[in-house]
Amino acid sequence: MKALDLRRASRVLAIACAVAIAFLSLAPAGESSSGLLSMLEAYARLILGPWVQGDKVGHFTAYAGLGCLAAFGIRSMGPVALAVLAATILAYGGTMELLQGLLANRNASLGDLMANTLGMLTGFGTAEGAHALLKRYQI
Repeated sequence: MKALDLRRASRVLAIACAVAIAFLSLAPAGESSSGLLSMLEAYARLILGPWVQGDKVGHFTAYAGLGCLAAFGIRSMGPVALAVLAATILAYGGTMELLQGLLANRNASLGDLMANTLGMLTGFGTAEGAHALLKRYQI
């Protein structure tokens, strides 16, 4: 698959990821965590200690995926586009938190917004690394 096709697929997957984040952010809060979230939380507790909250791991993971897919999708557009993308994702995360604050069974959290931001930045770094590998191996 050519790099252009990978970028196009990455943009489509980023949109799907954003839709999934909106659904998970605004759906009624569940009684229990999914298996994947529980596994990620266990690894985070092992590495970072018992203070880690599973909710923050979920936020970090979701926005790392969104940031990676979106940044990889626009990588060739330059640093201004990346800055606009970062602002857009931050505004999106903030909007999701504000909307959660309006729902009876959800609450807005500055900690969630911080996890979103750190996840997005990690995703951007991952996209940069993937781009470097593709360039190095001329894919």
